[in-house]
Amino acid sequence: MIKRKSCRHIWVVSILAAISVMLTNGCSNKTKKISCNTPILIYENNFAEPNSIDDWVMEGPGKIEWQHGKIILTPNAQQDIYNLWEQCSRRKLNAKTEYYAVIEKSIRETNPEMIQRLLDPNGIFVGGHIVCWNKKFLSEDNYIVEYDFKPLSPIGLGIIFFSATSKDGQDVLSNCLPSRDGIFKRYTNGQIRCYHISYWSNNATEGKRSTCNLRKNPGFNLLANGIDPSVKKLDYSQEPFDFKTHKIRLEKSGGRIRFTIDNQLVFDYTDNKINDIVNDNGNVVKKQVDTGKILGAGRIGLRQMVDLKAEYSNFRVYNIKTMQDEKTNK
Repeated sequence: MIKRKSCRHIWVVSILAAISVMLTNGCSNKTKKISCNTPILIYENNFAEPNSIDDWVMEGPGKIEWQHGKIILTPNAQQDIYNLWEQCSRRKLNAKTEYYAVIEKSIRETNPEMIQRLLDPNGIFVGGHIVCWNKKFLSEDNYIVEYDFKPLSPIGLGIIFFSATSKDGQDVLSNCLPSRDGIFKRYTNGQIRCYHISYWSNNATEGKRSTCNLRKNPGFNLLANGIDPSVKKLDYSQEPFDFKTHKIRLEKSGGRIRFTIDNQLVFDYTDNKINDIVNDNGNVVKKQVDTGKILGAGRIGLRQMVDLKAEYSNFRVYNIKTMQDEKTNK
């Protein structure tokens, strides 16, 4: 009896010990999933109240508006460009003699104080575009960004900047950095380090582009691209234009960047610091280029070319805690 009771005791203790080890090491699939990749909501904006747009700051000649659960971003010259495009039978506009000529005229009427800041080093007007930064949060190295995007004009181009800091790691909204007014090169070849992804690409000077592009800055290095579901079915012959709301999702984990639109994978790319550079067709044009360190925490910004008016809603950001993060923190 004593021997039998002792064996039973040992057996029970062994089973309990095994269960304890399984729970501690995350051996069950459910436990492993939670402990190794746990999204933590750090920012949410459903734009339920008019003052919810105060979380965002505009760079460039444009306006931020609230409208019943949406934030609407509109460049000041957007309507003038759209009118010109219609008058020209929706053909591609000449960048210098038509596109920027009309934008400059419009800005001189609405924002004359900005004209000098919208000139390039050669004195040529290149402005009218906008960038809107979220000023409420800074992401960590691993994160997810989700939001709904609806274009309100048939032409234009949208961009998301992410992991954005200054070259020396400062906050891009720091007063120590040179001022910016939406001119693209000041974000891609200036004092900022960031990734950016372009989508809804069909601006008035180039026409509809069927791809989303992932670039790394400074340098405007094209790392990857993929088919853009948001413009794939856009038909300029439609009257009125049938604009859809698109679900944008960006996942960044270390150097890995995964981008989807409407749950369709556009690309899944890993930045290795040394990268092949591709062209718009996805063909490698430069091999093994040092594009700088893999970028981590930083600001999120939304850019629109002057011809795009768009609304955003259900904006959420999650930081991702990994098993490696937990070990590091210990």
